[in-house]
Amino acid sequence: MATVSFDKEIIIKDKEAAEFIADVLASTETKEQKPTKDIENELMRGKSVLKQFSYRLNKC
Repeated sequence: MATVSFDKEIIIKDKEAAEFIADVLASTETKEQKPTKDIENELMRGKSVLKQFSYRLNKC
């Protein structure tokens, strides 16, 4: 999966890009995380949709 990309070399030819990457890596600033979905609500909604779908299949 994604582990293959961990072994790739990063080649930076531009001094500006190198400075930018160094600044970002050295920064301790964190970004605000997006609110997560309510898993319980999503599970209940999924079960409801599945029941409706199976009911329609049994009706045919």
